[in-house]
Amino acid sequence: MRYLPIYLDAIDLPCLVVGGGEVAARKIQLLKEAGARVRSVAPRHCAELRARADVECICAPFTLPQLEGQRLVIVATDDPQLNAVVAEACRARGILVNVVDAPALCSFIVPAIIDRSPLILSVSTGGAAPVLATYWRARLEALLPGTLAGLAAFMGEQRAAVKAAHRSGAARRRFWHLFLRSEVPALLTRAPDTAAAAFTRLLSLGEDAPLAPRLSVVKLASPAPTDLTLGALALLSDADRLVYAADVPAAIRRYARRDAEVIELPVDARGVESVPPAAGHTVYVTLCATGAGTPYSSIQSEPQL
Repeated sequence: MRYLPIYLDAIDLPCLVVGGGEVAARKIQLLKEAGARVRSVAPRHCAELRARADVECICAPFTLPQLEGQRLVIVATDDPQLNAVVAEACRARGILVNVVDAPALCSFIVPAIIDRSPLILSVSTGGAAPVLATYWRARLEALLPGTLAGLAAFMGEQRAAVKAAHRSGAARRRFWHLFLRSEVPALLTRAPDTAAAAFTRLLSLGEDAPLAPRLSVVKLASPAPTDLTLGALALLSDADRLVYAADVPAAIRRYARRDAEVIELPVDARGVESVPPAAGHTVYVTLCATGAGTPYSSIQSEPQL
């Protein structure tokens, strides 16, 4: 992973955009949507920027003193020499800098964004193929309902109440999975008052008994992550405990939650019989012998005795 994906709090962040054309205008629009304070410097500014009252436009060539007080800089000019000068000056001053279409000069990159605030998804190729990132953003946009924004906001508002009712992380995770499978998300858009009452009833169950043991088995006919089924991916992301045979590659195991307990079984283990019962959801992953039949993973899920 060449770049660390992070989300920056840009509210009132002093930002400088070097450039005044259409590309600069698009970058400025993104910064303003995130709440940044934006200044643009260029000999000339396009009509769109001149019409904005929320952006300080300085009609002048770039000079180094203009970097003073800035926390983030985006360079959007067609002058490679100027781009390099600004990038070097920013790095020397510890200022985050992005040069459009020049990944080698960047200390950060801007991904393709899917905005369902407060739910934000980003897609990036590390600057290698921006069109590919845009292509997948469009496909994901079509898959994600517009109601996700309201759902994410509601869940955020209820976090404190859920934390008070469910003390352990496993119990809270179980509650939220139950919530997402309940009628409440659909009611949020159709009947908000009814949704609030339904959520309160769901929450009033309080801290339930310890999680019942449940065992799911994912049998891989291929070590390739691309052969994982959606069902297998869902199990891996839901597991409280991941148990895997020693020959299961790391590329498969990485799909488990970061906070899941991880146990590797020795090569001579007796398969699923070697998995001891435990509270919560245990997912056992094993690589099957190759042969005739589908190359994709198969799954089974049942209570663990």
